[in-house]
Amino acid sequence: MHQVQPYAFKALITFIFLLRLSVAESVSAQEKAQEETEARSQTSQISQRDHSLQLSNASPLQGETIKVTSTAGDAQTSPAVSFNGESIKMFPAESRKGNETGGDGTRYEALLAIPVLLTPGNYPVKVGNRSQTIHVQNAHFRIQNLTLPKDKDNFNASPGEKEEMNKAKATLTDTRMWNGIFEKPVSGARMSSSFGVRRRVNGKLLPDYFHSGADFAAGIGTPIKSVAPGVVIAARPHKIAKLHGNFVCIDHGQGVISIYIHMNSIDVKKGDRVEAGQKLGTVGRTGRANGPHLHFGIYVNQTATNPKFWFEQNF
Repeated sequence: MHQVQPYAFKALITFIFLLRLSVAESVSAQEKAQEETEARSQTSQISQRDHSLQLSNASPLQGETIKVTSTAGDAQTSPAVSFNGESIKMFPAESRKGNETGGDGTRYEALLAIPVLLTPGNYPVKVGNRSQTIHVQNAHFRIQNLTLPKDKDNFNASPGEKEEMNKAKATLTDTRMWNGIFEKPVSGARMSSSFGVRRRVNGKLLPDYFHSGADFAAGIGTPIKSVAPGVVIAARPHKIAKLHGNFVCIDHGQGVISIYIHMNSIDVKKGDRVEAGQKLGTVGRTGRANGPHLHFGIYVNQTATNPKFWFEQNF
């Protein structure tokens, strides 16, 4: 039998060792490549789950409302919109035909009211790790001259009146109760004073003041209607509301509140559920008013917004 020489045996052992080492390195390289592929896949999935951000209007006017839409893959809590130092809660949006997110994305929406007194210019809108810039345009609000008797040439309110109004404006409920454009609150009435105007009362320009709603001139006793479905969150008689007179506030959900001021009579009470077009009361001149009219306002997340857009657009 042929015997293997010692040097040949050592060479064989070395060859086998190097071969096994090469195989191990190859397997290790394959495993590393697989890990890198999986890591890239996970990174891609995470990227897809980051918030996307869309704005209904990137160049809004002062006083205008815009819609912010964000998509988050598996968010456990609703994201928030950051704008002008404020954080605004977003709500899950109902899926609409032609506007689905697809995959496991959850779509959220929030309404953003551009403050009337915000200086025109560029401002960031942020949701999560995404940001877009809006360019706020000058709305060029006019100045209106008013003459009021001395007993009404002030903003004096009854005790608790402003507090109740502010509490109503701050209402935030999760359920959206409206769908579609808002109806006008007084049928066929003339708009006697538009939103955003500055006022010169008895010859004096009021500093830092703007008209926070729209006035509808109509005779005393003319019916006032709810502009959209909602819940009455305030119904205060003028005897304890020196500034606003008889007023009603309605919560439409998700930070949208409508207010009705200077009413002659009130036909609803706090807690009532109302539908669009339902009678709330009648036009009057109670409170700080120089003639019969309805002051109507819309607040979005406590910021006054121009009702004109709500009569024309579905937010």
